[in-house]
Amino acid sequence: DGPLLLRDTSLQVFTATHRGSGSAAITFRIESDAGANITYANVVLPAALTVAVTSLGPGFLLSASQLQVASGTPVTLTIGPDTIPDSRTELTVSIEQSGSFISISPSSFVFLQGVAGQSASMSISWIAPGHASLSLIARGGVYQGRHLASQVLVTALAPLAGPPLGLTATRSPGRVLTLAFSPPSPFPLSITGYRAELSLSSSFATLLTSSLIPPDAMPLEATLGPFTQGTCVYFRVFTANPAGLSPPVAGPTCVRALDGPSHVTQVQVEAISEQQIVVRWGAPADAGDGTPDGVEIFHYIVQVLLPDGALVQTVQVAAARRLVLLDVTPGIDYRLRISTITKVSTTATEDSLTVLVTYTGAAVRYYVPLDFSFSTSVTTSVVGSTSSFTIKPGAKPYVDAVVHVTSSDPASAVPTARIVFTAGSTAPQTVVVLHKRRGSATISFRPEGTNYAGLESTVEAETIATEELL
Repeated sequence: DGPLLLRDTSLQVFTATHRGSGSAAITFRIESDAGANITYANVVLPAALTVAVTSLGPGFLLSASQLQVASGTPVTLTIGPDTIPDSRTELTVSIEQSGSFISISPSSFVFLQGVAGQSASMSISWIAPGHASLSLIARGGVYQGRHLASQVLVTALAPLAGPPLGLTATRSPGRVLTLAFSPPSPFPLSITGYRAELSLSSSFATLLTSSLIPPDAMPLEATLGPFTQGTCVYFRVFTANPAGLSPPVAGPTCVRALDGPSHVTQVQVEAISEQQIVVRWGAPADAGDGTPDGVEIFHYIVQVLLPDGALVQTVQVAAARRLVLLDVTPGIDYRLRISTITKVSTTATEDSLTVLVTYTGAAVRYYVPLDFSFSTSVTTSVVGSTSSFTIKPGAKPYVDAVVHVTSSDPASAVPTARIVFTAGSTAPQTVVVLHKRRGSATISFRPEGTNYAGLESTVEAETIATEELL
C-alpha cells in the first residue's frame, strides 16, 4: 500500500495484502518529494522482501500476518477460505493475550458452499499497550476441526506520549539557540526520543533545521545554529514513541538569534593621583544584533589582573556610567578587562577587551570626576519657611570636594552657601533653602578650584504664598 512519506524517525508500516497462493518479491526505492534532481546519498535499503502465501490444505488467507493498532485508530483484517468450500463453513477468530490489549468485531464468520473468492472483514481495536495473537477455529466440510494458532500477531502500540514540559530557549554567543526542556509527566516508558524543530514561520511549513535528542540525554537540550544575526526563529519540541510524535510544545514567540556584544570602544585611562586611575569607555558598536542599541546592555564588569593572571579586583559598572576609579600601585603592570553583560553574554569572558596599564608614579594634578544624585529637582515651600534636599556622590572623593551653592534670585530663595563632600566618603550633603518671597529661583552649584567636575545639574526652588498652599 505504498508509497510512504518519511519525515522523521517514527515507525512507518507497509501493509501487504495476501490475495492467493503463490510467492512474490517486494523491493524498495527511496526518492525525494522535492523533485527528481534531489537524491539521497549513503542510503542502505533492505534486500528484497520475499512473501510466500501457501495453502494449508485447506486453510484461510489473511490480509496480514502482523498488525499494529494505535489508540483511537482501529485497523481492518480481511480473511477468507483458500479453496471453494464444499459445505457451509463457520470460522471463529479468538484472541490469545495475557491481558486485555485488543478487541475484535465481529469474531465469527460464515462462508457458503460452492462460492469462490469469499472474504470477510473484522475490525481490531486498541484497549491497552501490549501484544496479542489471533487464532482460527473452523467447522464444516473440508475445514472441519481446523485449529490454526497464532495466525496474526498484533501489537497494540503505546498511546502518543505527552508533550515535553518547561521548554526554554537560551541565546548564546555565536548566534546559536539552546532549547532545554523536561520529559512529559507522567513519564511514559515507551519514549524513543525527542524531536526539536526550528522555522522562520509560526506555521512551520518549512523547517530551518531540526535535531533528534536521545531519551536518556542529560540534560535534555539541543543546541542549534548558527543562524543569521537578528533572524527571528520559531521553535518547538515533540516527544516520540512507537505510536508517533506527541503534540508539540512551542515557544510563545520567535526568538532572535543574537551574538555576544563587540568590544567596548574609546577606552581612556587617566591618572588622578599617585594611587588612583580613572578608566572611561564607550558602548560597543554592536550590542549583539548588528546595531549599537538593539540589545539591552545590563552593565559592565571591569576586572583588574596581575601579570600572572591573578584577579585582584572586580567592579560592576552601570550601563550608563561607563567610568570606574581603580586603586593602583606604581610600577606594577595591570591588565584591565572590560566585559559587556547582556542577555546573551551573561558573564565576564577572557576574550573581552583587555588594556595593559602601568603607572609610573609621576606627580599628577588631582582631578575628581564626581557623579552626583539629587533627592529632588524641585523644592517648594511657603514664604518665610525652609525646605531642603540632599546631594549624594556616586564615588568617594579622593580629596575634600568643596562646592559653592548659589541662587539665581536671592530675593526669592537663599540656599546653604557651601557644602563639603569629605574625602573617602559617599555620605550625602544637605542643602537648606530659605524661602523669602513669592517666586522661582534656580539653585546652581560651583566646585571650588579646578579639581572637581560633575555638578552640571540644577534644582528649582519655588516659593508660594500661604493661601496657595491651602
